[in-house]
Amino acid sequence: MGFLRFPPFEPDKIFAVLSENDVDYILIGGLAATAWQSPYSTRDINICPDLRTPNLVRLAAALMQLQAKPVADRHRVALDGPITPDFLAADNERRFSTPTGPVDTVLVPTGTRGYEDLKRQASSEVVFDKPMIDRRN
Repeated sequence: MGFLRFPPFEPDKIFAVLSENDVDYILIGGLAATAWQSPYSTRDINICPDLRTPNLVRLAAALMQLQAKPVADRHRVALDGPITPDFLAADNERRFSTPTGPVDTVLVPTGTRGYEDLKRQASSEVVFDKPMIDRRN
């Protein structure tokens, strides 16, 4: 019986590309909980992006730079088609597979009204030397 191998998970590289592309987002999910000392580990990044078109253009560019492939489900079945702002905005949750690890976008997380709602209550944390909320406050 062989060992189960996980794909690489290099969140620092993902955050660097998001930062380089000036993407505005709130980190949510397991990695956000880890930043608050949660004992649970995660192997993906979940973000809630600002939905304004210029930001979705930057997010699409960042995902392309990360060689992201849209996937249909948790089994990471690849979908065909380009990553565009319209593609990102068309579904509340999108999953992407990248060589540096999975990235999921959630436009309106359950119990919120989305980015602006979360931004009002978010704290500015630095994880992997990258800020995790809008840097232009």
